[in-house]
Amino acid sequence: MIMPLLLFIAGLVLLVKGADYITEYASKIAKKCGISEFMIGITFVAFTTSIPEISVSIVSAASQVVSTNTPIDIASGTVIGSNIANIGLVLGLAVLSRSMLMKKTYIDEGYFMLLLSGIFAVLLFAGITWYSGVILLMVMFIFLLYVKNSRGGISKTKNFCKIISKKETVRDISISVFGAGMIVVGSILLVNSVLDISAILGIPEFMIAIIAVAVGTSLPEIATSVVAAFKKMHGISLGNIIGSNIFNIFGIALASFLVPISISHKAFLISMPIFILLPVILIFFMRTKRKITKKEGVILLVIYAVFVALQVI
Repeated sequence: MIMPLLLFIAGLVLLVKGADYITEYASKIAKKCGISEFMIGITFVAFTTSIPEISVSIVSAASQVVSTNTPIDIASGTVIGSNIANIGLVLGLAVLSRSMLMKKTYIDEGYFMLLLSGIFAVLLFAGITWYSGVILLMVMFIFLLYVKNSRGGISKTKNFCKIISKKETVRDISISVFGAGMIVVGSILLVNSVLDISAILGIPEFMIAIIAVAVGTSLPEIATSVVAAFKKMHGISLGNIIGSNIFNIFGIALASFLVPISISHKAFLISMPIFILLPVILIFFMRTKRKITKKEGVILLVIYAVFVALQVI
């Protein structure tokens, strides 16, 4: 039991630290390229902080291909739990540090996240196969095109990306690649240790994935969004959360090309109502007075606590 637990912790450390490296240096490049704060948050930062979830989804699917004894619930559980944690736990904590002011662009992206979450829930109920994955990828492609062409996209900087020196570029890319390697190794350790721990304790893999793995892989989002909110960088903080929820589903779409992604009907009925409810509540909070207050942050945290309690019960 000690060794699987140590491997679980080591896997989480590698995931979080690797994502931290990628997030930091990808953001540096984006800022120097004249990309807006919200654009950085919902694309660069969101994608890099979602790499742990994406990696876990793909690795667990690959493990299922190699060994049919590997439960695919780890992939679906990690994404569902992470998306719920991003809004309930991460945003709740971020808003407690400072209320967030909203812009119309943020609200529009919130609607898209709700739409994609709904499509994901419908597809997951029947099981996400490779053609379902294609549908999800097409929707995400439309989203990226919209973000690119929106007012919150690339700023009109004349010297776009020319201010980055060759030396800095090589350094940033090298550290990002190293961070990606840490994430791949960490995800492999994490998936294998979850299987061992669940077998020893007799706890369903889905429960470990939807709580422990989901929160662990959400640590980059917690660190990024809370710090950004405290520094009044609301675009990065909220953009990171919304974008991360979108890119997490991207991981499931990729994993579906290896093996169908499924979830038990019991787990679906317990988890998916909150999975859909939280984006709805988030949009409601965003539209009221165009800001998310500390009291509303407390509400989000309470909802997340109820979600965890339901999983345990």
